[in-house]
Amino acid sequence: MRFLAKIKSLIVLFILISCAGTVSAGELCRIVSLAPSVTDSLYLLDSEKFLAGVTSFCRQSPNAEIVGTLTNPNMEKVFSLQPNFVFTVRGINRARAIERLKSLGINVVVFKESQTLEDILANFIRLSEIVGKKDKALEIVDEVREKVDIISALAKEKDPKRVFLEINKRPLVTASAGSFMNEFLKYSGSVNIFSDINITHPRVSREEVLKRDPEAILLVNMGDVRAEDKKYWQTFKDLSAVRNDQIFYVDSDKFCRPTPVSFLNSLREITCLLHPELSNGKDVV
Repeated sequence: MRFLAKIKSLIVLFILISCAGTVSAGELCRIVSLAPSVTDSLYLLDSEKFLAGVTSFCRQSPNAEIVGTLTNPNMEKVFSLQPNFVFTVRGINRARAIERLKSLGINVVVFKESQTLEDILANFIRLSEIVGKKDKALEIVDEVREKVDIISALAKEKDPKRVFLEINKRPLVTASAGSFMNEFLKYSGSVNIFSDINITHPRVSREEVLKRDPEAILLVNMGDVRAEDKKYWQTFKDLSAVRNDQIFYVDSDKFCRPTPVSFLNSLREITCLLHPELSNGKDVV
């Protein structure tokens, strides 16, 4: 039995190695995506047909099977799908899981965790090169850059607002300058009140938030953050965000699955929330 299993593994490994690299036009490719942002990017590139497996957190594809969660993929399931590529993201997927997949002879592509808009665009282009859709990716990237520049220019004409990003309630966690979520504030002409902290997602105290007195609060429904948490902050009547009626609840599915298009859409939404005079009932661009 061990001998047969070894032979099977070698055959699969040979197939994977022979198909590794990039996808040529018309070539049949099987992809397992272990990151929602990668799955969404494949849809943007009209390459969702390649998906053989996705996580339970990913956008579902009619042809793809669920292979587990972000942090705990089913190795046997992934292996059984005989993918040409398994796409992962460092920091999102566990390093141990990535190494385990590699040890099975699977062709694992590891993308950098996005911390800036440039990271998002670079990952997108790299993915497009693998699936043979670079021309389409460059069109999308050029359009996104152009519109981000327009939004940023409009926002910079306004007075910058001090903003608190809440991504978890107990403990209270925010996103600092090392997070791609901080990029939304950067390009919307706003200031992250915790941008001075070197930890990407630091724990902070309620007292420190009140001391720094944000003019706006964005509640991102990650972790245990809920829409009703707005009522909690509204009890602090002297808080600038309360006086300005600038406490907003935003959907993590849009804000925390970084692709070029989701970044643009999220930036547009945040800019309109923080500077409603820019929208006039319409999108800023």
